[in-house]
Amino acid sequence: MRDNWGISLHSNRLVLLPYRKRNVAKYHEWMQSPFLLEATASEPLSLQEEYAMQRQWRDDPKKCTFIVHVVLDDGSLCMIGDTNFFFNDADDPLCVEIEIMIAETTYQRMGFATTSLQMMMAYGRQKLGIERFVAKIGYANAASLAMFTSAKLGYTVFEKHDWCEENHCVLDLRATGTATTGTATGTATATATATATATGADLVVKLERMDRWSTLTRMQSNAPPLDEEYNLPHCAWSLSWFNTNVQQWLGLSNHAALFALGLTNRALYGLFSLRPQTKTNQSWGPLLRPILSQANVTQHSTQHVHGGGGKLNRSADSEKSEEDSEDSEDSEESIPNKNFSGIALFDTDSMFWVDLAGGELKFNGTSIYCRNDTKGNNDKDDTGHITWDGAIVMAKWLEKHSVVCKGKNVLELGAGTGFVGLSTIPCGAHHVFLTDLDYALHVATLNVNKNVLMQSIAQQHVTVRALDWYDTDLQQFTDQELKTVDVLVAADVVWQKVLVVPLAETIVRLLQRIKPNGAAYLLYTSRYGKEFDAFVVACFQDNGLVLAVQPYDDFCETYRYEDAAVWKISLAQYKR
Repeated sequence: MRDNWGISLHSNRLVLLPYRKRNVAKYHEWMQSPFLLEATASEPLSLQEEYAMQRQWRDDPKKCTFIVHVVLDDGSLCMIGDTNFFFNDADDPLCVEIEIMIAETTYQRMGFATTSLQMMMAYGRQKLGIERFVAKIGYANAASLAMFTSAKLGYTVFEKHDWCEENHCVLDLRATGTATTGTATGTATATATATATATGADLVVKLERMDRWSTLTRMQSNAPPLDEEYNLPHCAWSLSWFNTNVQQWLGLSNHAALFALGLTNRALYGLFSLRPQTKTNQSWGPLLRPILSQANVTQHSTQHVHGGGGKLNRSADSEKSEEDSEDSEDSEESIPNKNFSGIALFDTDSMFWVDLAGGELKFNGTSIYCRNDTKGNNDKDDTGHITWDGAIVMAKWLEKHSVVCKGKNVLELGAGTGFVGLSTIPCGAHHVFLTDLDYALHVATLNVNKNVLMQSIAQQHVTVRALDWYDTDLQQFTDQELKTVDVLVAADVVWQKVLVVPLAETIVRLLQRIKPNGAAYLLYTSRYGKEFDAFVVACFQDNGLVLAVQPYDDFCETYRYEDAAVWKISLAQYKR
């Protein structure tokens, strides 16, 4: 909120003010509503935690929050909701996620949400240089979807995500017309020109609409109270400040040219990773200690620091003091990545921050190639078409722990693009089964063929096979085939609650039929909070599985993120 901390936005009916301490009590009252907690994907907080959150958001350059007030007949202001920008896209600093909440039911369905968004976008366009607005709307929230895609706002749906049940809508203010080429046929040229003209006309409409909203939005100074004034630390910077200064330094003013060359992205990454380090508490993995204690999950201890990451080891029987935890690295600090290019590599983004540079990564000196399906996230069966960051992190973890797969037969569950399974071959795996639902096998097969063509692997080392977690008889495999399997691997396959039990049951059935003392290694990403994490652990344990969380320091320093943990999973009777 550094950019908007000292200003307010005004229209005839509404006033948007920065989120101050005086707003916290009312906001906390709103957040007692289970409906609002679910709609905003928020966790319930105490009042003191809410005050701390307000201070945290105030100092966060990646957030821009206004509290929405309606102007009453007597000229006074009534607080009715909030609206936010989140600068979450590392590849595109001029893209924001936008949100709106009208919490006071008396003022809902009166057009205030639409007006607030128009004011917010006008401010974002004029003062922050934002060129792309993205709204993420739950499938059940038909009213919000209708509002964003109405003629008054003009958003369009560009992605559907069944795993989180969200529509992703966009309002893009950049020219996206299709260029013609000299070798095109007459028909193709005419079509391309028509497409460019239509796109150009659409852009003109969007910009005219934005200009109209700007004329209806007045920006005024709004100094904070004395008890909320603060001095920014010397390392603080905001996105708008950065974009202005780096473009002046490069001598360029054309945003499109900057992004086409990837210069802004390279500079942003470099500046971000070199700025003075801040310290904060760091979790060692997605399952926090209270959940582990309640669920009786084991964590393997380690005796020394691995690599040069400076991350402290933790063991199951030692508690880390608050003073020690302050010496950990900030969870939001970027880790230098020699493969980071600064340019978006695929038509679709990965889940977090890891970059599969050029669709290629080396394992023990051998390149493994992986291409995403161009269909991306645009249909209900989208999860098998894109290499998620969890797969890259898991593959690099297996490289560091080659003993898991060296000389063994590996079966990957939920393989998707097949990246994890393919990476185990240079790590010494004798044979790999890549398994997923039928619809996802095409892209895995293409990646197998690509790596055979590039002589990274031999065809006889890989089998692509369908495996449905609801198939209790494992009909796609013979008993003899399963008896040859030594180890199961899976990466980031826990993303829908309904699939947790079938996954656990499938792991049990496989462990019962593969070689004795076989184990499964699963990379788990915590996405939905402690309650969901505890639910997953309980489901696995209720099915007779033992979980051992591998040390976070054993991850590859470059390829890891704090919400990830590798679980070693075994059958309870073996107590492995």
